[in-house]
Amino acid sequence: MTSQALTYQGQTIREKAEMLSLTDMWKAAGGDPQQTPAKWRDLPSSKTFIEHVEITIGKSDTALIKAQVGGKAPGTWAHWQIGLAYAKYLSPEFHMWCNDVVRAHMEGRDAAVSPGSALLHIETALARLHEVTESKVGGLHGHLKTQVTTPLSDLDAYLQEKLWNQFLREKRIIHTVDHLAARQDELIRVSTDIIRALQAANANDVFVPSHWADMKRVHRIANIPSNVAEQRALNALVGRSLDDFCCETDRWGDSSRDPFGRRCRIWRKTAVAAWLKDRGRALIDQHLAKHSSQTVIQFPGTAGEGGAK
Repeated sequence: MTSQALTYQGQTIREKAEMLSLTDMWKAAGGDPQQTPAKWRDLPSSKTFIEHVEITIGKSDTALIKAQVGGKAPGTWAHWQIGLAYAKYLSPEFHMWCNDVVRAHMEGRDAAVSPGSALLHIETALARLHEVTESKVGGLHGHLKTQVTTPLSDLDAYLQEKLWNQFLREKRIIHTVDHLAARQDELIRVSTDIIRALQAANANDVFVPSHWADMKRVHRIANIPSNVAEQRALNALVGRSLDDFCCETDRWGDSSRDPFGRRCRIWRKTAVAAWLKDRGRALIDQHLAKHSSQTVIQFPGTAGEGGAK
């Protein structure tokens, strides 16, 4: 017996010693429900042939044909000569193939396939290939017919427009980058001049944001006289009180350093207003009352916050 496996149109036909799987043969021939091994075995002609093989070989029918349920090799198994008879029942093409290939395989020799048998196999394979191709092409044609509703000319025009718009966008981006690169030195110079101007004007309290207040603006908001006595002490007292208020009321973001580099504190105007209402007004009034008896004399040309007492 040769070692090459038996295969017909992609279906492997199992074998065990002199036995063939009739179930695999049935599947290879098309799997017609009206031609199962069990139905063929019940035919009178099949029973007569099995009895003849039983007498010729000298084995009982249970040894020549049997059905196996479960296990590693389920299905109906039979002596290979019975299998050839079953092949004749399945189809002429399959029977011819079995006579050439299966017989030679089971007898341990190379199959001498006749030209007619080989031609029949080729014609069967080509017919199957044509059937599969027609099915695939038909399905693809139907899919494209339902999906593609735009004429190819319109689709080509749409793609050309999309590509042209993309090209214009990229061109504009490249032009902008080139323009910025060409004016890089000028932009750096202008930015430097602006920073220097801010730093220079910062000393005059020009660039403190309008919604923030330094100590001078706190004085204006609270209507503190410009010639108040002990002004430095009052400023220190007000600054500490404002910081404590922002801390106690969880308003850390309302107290900050001057954003333009000066070493002074600033507070949001909303925080200053809330502080005045809570404790600031009373603190300022107490300071003014305490130092109301002191006279502050401003001499002409004198620069100072506190003056002389």
